[in-house]
Amino acid sequence: MPVPRMVWVTSLVVAVALVAVGMVAERFEQPGRMVETVPSPVFVRLPAAGWQGGLAKLDQHLHRPSGAGDVAQFTGGHATSVWLGLVIVMLVGAEWRRGSRWRMAMLAIAQVPAWALTGSIFVLENGADDPAYRALMRVAFTVVAIATSALLVGLLWRVLRPARSRWRSPLSAPALATGATVLVVLNILAAFLRPPDDSSVFASLGAQRLIETGRLPYGDPILTGTPGAAYGPLMYGVHALVQRSIAAPLNPGATLQTTLGPLSTYREPQYLGTKLTLALSQLGAAGALLAIGWTLDGPALGYALVMLYCGSAYVLGYGGSTEFVGGINYVSHIVPVTATLFAFVSLATPWLAGVWLGVAAGLGFYPAFMFPVWLAYYWSKREGQWWRFATGFAVVCGLTGVWVLTRSQPAPGLGLLATIARDTLGHHTDPAGYGSSPFGLWGQQTGLLAWLIAPLVGTSALTSPFFGLFGGVIAVAAALALRASVPELSMLTAVVAMGANLWKIHATATYVTWFYPFLLIGLLAGGPDPNRGELAAGDRLPVGEDANDDRHQA
Repeated sequence: MPVPRMVWVTSLVVAVALVAVGMVAERFEQPGRMVETVPSPVFVRLPAAGWQGGLAKLDQHLHRPSGAGDVAQFTGGHATSVWLGLVIVMLVGAEWRRGSRWRMAMLAIAQVPAWALTGSIFVLENGADDPAYRALMRVAFTVVAIATSALLVGLLWRVLRPARSRWRSPLSAPALATGATVLVVLNILAAFLRPPDDSSVFASLGAQRLIETGRLPYGDPILTGTPGAAYGPLMYGVHALVQRSIAAPLNPGATLQTTLGPLSTYREPQYLGTKLTLALSQLGAAGALLAIGWTLDGPALGYALVMLYCGSAYVLGYGGSTEFVGGINYVSHIVPVTATLFAFVSLATPWLAGVWLGVAAGLGFYPAFMFPVWLAYYWSKREGQWWRFATGFAVVCGLTGVWVLTRSQPAPGLGLLATIARDTLGHHTDPAGYGSSPFGLWGQQTGLLAWLIAPLVGTSALTSPFFGLFGGVIAVAAALALRASVPELSMLTAVVAMGANLWKIHATATYVTWFYPFLLIGLLAGGPDPNRGELAAGDRLPVGEDANDDRHQA
């Protein structure tokens, strides 16, 4: 059965856009700057004002002569993303039929974090040391946490009580394909033309060191204990492969003893490599969503999933007018999601699904928490599927672990394992690092919230009471996965990602992209049709609309 023409047209347009934008980006790529220091976040502890102080500060700020400029964010930059995301939700996902209100409500709640974090980049850059501004951000992150918790509970409830109605597209498949193509091209433009930020910068720097020294940044003299060594080993590996493939310039004679400072001669990497990584990763995510939707209910669902994800503020960027706290220019928000979606595409081949979930964990850590849920899902299937899935996951994790141990070195005063733990998960949760960030639900809290996130053993939030609650959520999700359909597994996967998001101490923003595509799959693919939403071993993606129809008729 031939592939429909609109798929070929979509692929051609996206491919041409990728090549064209990449050539333009390469033309204007600037040499890397000299690296004098790799800064780690330092958060000054200040007495927190009450929420009334935060709202009063907001009122005071908007009454300044430049206050109208802050309101004007809703006509450009961040606002372009949040408004466009809302319009797409209304066009593609909104249904006014009886029985669809729960789906609409969940989609609406999912937009709340982007709206709550409006202008947060201003606070990060200009008001981080003002107690009233910090109180305002605490209000915003409390709203984000409430919205995320509501989504988590709503998905668990929906798994227990499946939807009585199925999503039906208000637009035709060709219209959805056109919208998806435009949005994917917009994603590519943003990936190449915006400067990479935060995680992208640090992952690129760590990858450059990997190429130059042959070692991962864990224990590296200039990166250990900094954000440059805080990301998954495969994130550095992927960046290194891309940098080598485009012959990115390196620092001649760089050694493990490179020193920084005012007289430093060490250059940061050019960022074309991380831009290309982001663009290719986002293309992969769009392709995976198209394949998932097409398999479950035809082309309309596939293109709708692509539109809703690629057109969301969480991909296009949110938090400021020209700079953002999350989105396409952050590899930690984008790349692990793609690998997890590849695992979902591979559900019919358990060992391959395990391999991809292991890759996702090596890229971003948090997908490892999904393993118990997916293992329970396979446990209830035909004999042998669970161990094939577990074997694929274990092989990737084992090989990654060996690579990390042999390509890392101990930092002064620490053993090898302690260095790796300190530089990775420890850096993200230690109260001496990101753990003291005020930009989240937990940072610098007092009372019950402080107790919930405080380590019971050591300095990592992995031993906090709230992590125990998160473990309970994983256990509940795994129990429900024993009898889950594919859309329900997607919802349970989103639940785990939401739990990880709630537990994580955020440095600047939130990670809605971790769960948003799986939320969309669960919401739009779920329904009462008993022939819908099951991928048996040996199934293959349909190659045309007739193939999809034949599958339902069978």
